[in-house]
Amino acid sequence: MLDFKLSKMRKMITTGKNFWGVDVEFLQEDVKETTGVASYDPFFDRVEFHLKWIEKIAKEFPQIIDDEIDFAVLHELGHAKEARIYEEKGLFPYSRNILTDIPPGEISEVFNIVDTFFDGIEDYKVEKKLFENGFLKPLTWFQQALPNMEQVLKKPGCEVLGRDTAFMNLPLSMCSYKFCSLSNAQKRVIKSYYLKFLGKRLWEEMVETIDTLEFGKVNTTVEVASALIHDFFGWTVTLGSIRRKDLELIVKEQHKFAGGFMLPSFWRKNNYSYYSIQVT
Repeated sequence: MLDFKLSKMRKMITTGKNFWGVDVEFLQEDVKETTGVASYDPFFDRVEFHLKWIEKIAKEFPQIIDDEIDFAVLHELGHAKEARIYEEKGLFPYSRNILTDIPPGEISEVFNIVDTFFDGIEDYKVEKKLFENGFLKPLTWFQQALPNMEQVLKKPGCEVLGRDTAFMNLPLSMCSYKFCSLSNAQKRVIKSYYLKFLGKRLWEEMVETIDTLEFGKVNTTVEVASALIHDFFGWTVTLGSIRRKDLELIVKEQHKFAGGFMLPSFWRKNNYSYYSIQVT
């Protein structure tokens, strides 16, 4: 079965490269432990297929695995395309400077919240663009998340934990809510989950704000991310400036890269903006 899936991937790579007008390396091996059929690595400008995950999905959801592979190829190439748009605009969005007095032992949780949310923002833009061009998002993520959402709704007294988790996954949930062919019952589960932890006003405002995101609109992305994080946590998001050489050192340290690390060749500017987040 896996050989057939790899053959199908190769066909979709050609389709995806033509759609986005971008050409990157594809690795058909498990480079790291992760979830999802594939991921774009902005630090090496490549798409990595996660073969163990593909086998898992093929067993659990055999009826949609073909659509999942097709969409994953298109989706990850979309991230590669937008990386080039970010470079053109002079913003490096993949490493963030966290300014805080929080004890070192707790700072990883802040990074987790920030990274999950920003990843969701990027996914939302790509999937919105694909949806507008007739590509439907498969249901796998939502099918996996739905039972957990339903369980959480039944548990009293978990509003604080649920609120943070809800916020972190809001852009991903909205991808499913907006761009999948969901039943009304499935949509009610998503909406009920967020109403429980965010409340009606905040849910409606955040959904409206997220929906202003557009693929390739860097300024809008910065504005939306800044507004949502400030409104929800009270954290302030600004753009700092950094030299390319210093940025490479930060990336190497944050992501534990061994040896000399250099950004992919299309990142040519000497200085870039990047997110600086004041956490209180």
